[in-house]
Parts: sequence; C-alpha cells; structure tokens
Amino acid sequence: MTPIAPHISEELWSKRLAAAGAEWSSIHTQPWPAFDETVIADSEVELPVQVNGKLRDLVQVPAGLSEIEIEQIVMARDKIRALTDGQEIVRVIQIPNRLVNVVTRPRT
Repeated sequence: MTPIAPHISEELWSKRLAAAGAEWSSIHTQPWPAFDETVIADSEVELPVQVNGKLRDLVQVPAGLSEIEIEQIVMARDKIRALTDGQEIVRVIQIPNRLVNVVTRPRT
C-alpha cells in the first residue's frame, strides 16, 4: 500500500510499531516481502484426460508423479478403459501437470 498511499501507510506503520512496543522506523526503509514458492505449491494436480482430442475425464493425481505412473492411473480409470476397449492405443501424449491425451485407432 505504501507506493500508492504513502502518508496513511506511514501513519498505520507507526501505530503498529507503537502497539508492539518496537522502536520507530519508516515503512519506506522496510524490505519488500520475500516470495516463498513452497506456500503456493500444490500437493495434488487435476489433469484433464482426452481421448483422441476430446475431453473425457478429469483425474486428481499427486504432484510430481512420473509420466509412467500418471499413464497407469489414467489407463486404469473406468471411463478411459470403456473408451479404449477394442481400440489400439497409438500413443499417450502428456504435457506435465497440464494434460494427458490418449490417441487410439480401431483395431484392424
């Protein structure tokens, strides 16, 4: 708030310091808050699953799984199994933490 409203920010800062019993210092000399990446890290990721480019399912998986583990989880889902039964799986395309696309074609 200090860059936008410096005068009221300084007043509020001095009242906060006085209430805490701390020594006075200007808010303008304080460092910016540090960015902590661990605070925003997700423990789970929701991945959309496509079959031949059409959205068919959403899967919750723990963050940081390997592509092989994600593929196993996706292929074990009932919806995906039903859509791929009788189909040849040509390829499983993954964009890490974003998308899984199962490419199939009819068996000949």
